[in-house]
Amino acid sequence: ALGDAISCFIDDQGQVVADGEVIAQLQIVAFERPAYLRQVGRSLLAATPQAGLPQPAGTVRLVRGALERANVSVVEEMTAMVEANRAYEMAARSVTIQDEATGRLISTFSRVG
Repeated sequence: ALGDAISCFIDDQGQVVADGEVIAQLQIVAFERPAYLRQVGRSLLAATPQAGLPQPAGTVRLVRGALERANVSVVEEMTAMVEANRAYEMAARSVTIQDEATGRLISTFSRVG
């Protein structure tokens, strides 16, 4: 049993090996609509009816001991974040200017009447 195993690893084909014996096989699958998978915890995803049925993922190889790299460019994301922040600041400033202009308009016409 896995709990009593002295050595345990997952090979590049997804076989779980404990003390030299294959005890399980990982199923690596893909979904038609992965955006509909439900996040469970920090690093797990659960299937939902909206995601579709799991299909074999095709040619996949597991790499033991490797770290997954981010699938985004840090520089591009920081640039996009700065641009979004500047756009937000400009929008907030235009709302403030519009509010001040409306206040002056109301103040001017309230004295006329």
